[in-house]
Formats: sequence, structure tokens, C-alpha cells
Amino acid sequence: MSLLRLPPRLVIAEALAFRDLLIEHLAGTAGEVQLDGAAVEELDTAGMQLLLSAAHTANASHRSLRLLHCSPAMRRILELTGVASRLGVSAASGPEDLA
Repeated sequence: MSLLRLPPRLVIAEALAFRDLLIEHLAGTAGEVQLDGAAVEELDTAGMQLLLSAAHTANASHRSLRLLHCSPAMRRILELTGVASRLGVSAASGPEDLA
């Protein structure tokens, strides 16, 4: 298990560049895949699609994906779109968990 920090802008312009790093992380991680969302300030549908695809890839290989330390902006978007639970976002995954 290892932690990968998500970039501040997980939007269409940056999602493709981050995709390769995420693929490497998925390939090199055994067990639970953890992503740190504390720095995320912007998230659009391309970013959500990337995260959902990563979760699907992890599940296909009998692993799980969890988003930890979600920024308020990220949490709000994931909850509004109904995908928070699909990405392993729990009530205890806010920025206050960084301490």
C-alpha cells in the first residue's frame, strides 16, 4: 500500500498528464490503492472519469481504491455527483485527517 498525492487541478488539461503517473502507481501497488486529495482545488468530469477508471482497474485486480484527505472542494463535487462512495470517500477522509 502506498499513497499518491493528487494534483491541485484534476481537470481535462491536466488529467491526461496525470493519467500516466496514476497508471504506474496502480501497476506498482499491491493491496489497497490510496490517493491523497488534500491539494485538489479543481475537479471536473475528466478528473472524475480518471478516478473512476482507476477504481475500476483496482477492483478488476481484486484491490480497492480509497481517496484520503479530500479537500472541501473535492468532497463537495464528489458528493454532488454521487460518486463519493464509489471512490471510497468516507466521512473521515477530510483535510482534518492530515494531523
